[in-house]
Amino acid sequence: VSSHGIEIFRLSFEQKTWKSLKTFPSSVRICWLDPAASTVLLCTGTRTLQPFDFRRRNPKLPRFDLVLTRGHSIEPADVALVTIYDCSYCIHADGLTGKVSLRNVTNLEQGTPEHDIVIDISESDAPVGPLRLS
Repeated sequence: VSSHGIEIFRLSFEQKTWKSLKTFPSSVRICWLDPAASTVLLCTGTRTLQPFDFRRRNPKLPRFDLVLTRGHSIEPADVALVTIYDCSYCIHADGLTGKVSLRNVTNLEQGTPEHDIVIDISESDAPVGPLRLS
């Protein structure tokens, strides 16, 4: 993964060679990896995320936008990529609204806004402050 996209290589340790197999060009601001699930999540704009699942024949999955407070953009600590029950989820913690949302990024039928899991952790409309994902 680089600031210009993702490139997949085949490495041969015996012959000490490498070969580029496939390139996915994209402007990359931030990247999250889940190596155990072969999943990568790229931030390609101020609020746009592009998931890849390298277990699939066509690894590039539909991109989506996070709903952010006006004037804000995605920061590295706001998002995490985790595997729960064999599915990869993008978790977004928004301290300004006091909400944590989960989107399934590897199941195309459940990776839509109407299937998002949203947890409201604030009892009032006041900003909660920074939330940490760990």
